[in-house]
Amino acid sequence: MPSPHSPPGSESGVHATGPQRLGGPRGVKPCLAPLLAAALARALVALAALQDGGLRALAHRWDAEHFLRVALHGYSRLEDAAFAPLFPALVRLLHLLGLPAWAAGLAAANAAGLALVVLLCRLYGPGPAAALALLPSMALYTTAPYSEPLALALAAAGLLEARRRRWPLAGLLLGLASLARYQVAIPALALALAAWRAERRPRAALLVAAGPLAAGLAVALLYWRVYGDPLVYLRAERLWDSGLTLPVVGQVRWLLDSWFTRQPWSLGGHLVEPWMWAARNLAVYALYLAGLAALARRGDALEAAWAGAALLLVASLRGVPGASAPRLALEAFPAVAALAGALDRAALLALAGAEAALIPWVALCHLQAFYA
Repeated sequence: MPSPHSPPGSESGVHATGPQRLGGPRGVKPCLAPLLAAALARALVALAALQDGGLRALAHRWDAEHFLRVALHGYSRLEDAAFAPLFPALVRLLHLLGLPAWAAGLAAANAAGLALVVLLCRLYGPGPAAALALLPSMALYTTAPYSEPLALALAAAGLLEARRRRWPLAGLLLGLASLARYQVAIPALALALAAWRAERRPRAALLVAAGPLAAGLAVALLYWRVYGDPLVYLRAERLWDSGLTLPVVGQVRWLLDSWFTRQPWSLGGHLVEPWMWAARNLAVYALYLAGLAALARRGDALEAAWAGAALLLVASLRGVPGASAPRLALEAFPAVAALAGALDRAALLALAGAEAALIPWVALCHLQAFYA
């Protein structure tokens, strides 16, 4: 996010009714089509980046700068406490192995992003996985050095293990996902409650919840040691006017009349007006709400709980995080998978073409105006 100091188909998936019922194929070979879609998505993002400073500029834009600074220097500034430690730790490891920091960030993000595609293929099948890989916001934020690809890959692995009723492993993976992106803890805890209802005993819920809760405790201890304040994250978020508000309504009000959206953001020489931010968010929520309805019709309680909690959290954010709704809503990916899974082959191909056509524009929106 901008610095607080800057100026103002049938292959879709199945109901998770037992430990062995999975939506997608085993192995990597059946997932070649989604992987090719992901490669195309990255090429399109890179093509757009070449028009605005290249890949190195992409690696230093907005939140990426914070992740790289934490990777190189640790938590040295208050605003950096808003960013979870696992992705910077991975970037630092690759940097110690000899890569420049910006290249290490890109390598970490893209490796995690490709792993995410394979996991999505295992969860939902090749068609929905390819549709998700080409979703413009997914393409952008799993190419740029953001924490999303690592957090989403770990979350998808956790959901896969939850489908198998391997609750301890699901909890461990979701705890790691929470260390990659703090907000993942909210849908993870919602999943724990859904597991309690599905299993009709508290053990499953406790095992799933243990990972995110342990991650929260570890981060609090880390921040206590570095900043002398285990809750410094809350102070860091306030630098961007972040907080909770009435879902959708409060967020839209903030976007229509805030210091952030009234800055002279320019996209291709055209001013991005406050109403454009609000309209974009409403379009995103319409997409994900349609996906939630599809999940409800399918009767998938675990993934509906996950996606619903993730979307509610995003829609309830005010401040600059509320202006990042297309990125933050990616945590509700099961909803998009459910929508894609209802399409036939011809419709999926048409969707893929439309998504691919939008990717360069969305990437330029991100590079030039944070509008992605």
